[in-house]
Amino acid sequence: MSPAEAFNTSPGNHKKVILVVDDEPGIREFLATYLSSKNFKVLTAADGREAQEKWRSCDGKIDLLLTDVIMPECNGKALAKLLTIQNPALKVIFMSGFLPEELAEESLDCPFFRKPFHPVELLEVIRETLH
Repeated sequence: MSPAEAFNTSPGNHKKVILVVDDEPGIREFLATYLSSKNFKVLTAADGREAQEKWRSCDGKIDLLLTDVIMPECNGKALAKLLTIQNPALKVIFMSGFLPEELAEESLDCPFFRKPFHPVELLEVIRETLH
């Protein structure tokens, strides 16, 4: 879904917008399909650079950043910091299959899911985080 399509609804029908950032195409596509089926608008990005482009094209009108922590060029923690500076109300959930010592789970300050995870558990935390 393009960023423009994500906001092509009437105000009464506003769906929460989630930006899913993961360098693994299978995970990104699965999460986009799954979360779309649960009545969310989903934008995807393969890395931090692409995520920032999506962010700019939406004027930051994204409700939740769901990001992998370990990615080339810009890790998820740095991406979250950059975007929450621009919008302190942005909610963030991290996910990763591996966390190096310098990015310990305790240092993330947001919900964290270790891959692989059950999508229903993730959905519960997304709903809690957004409400």
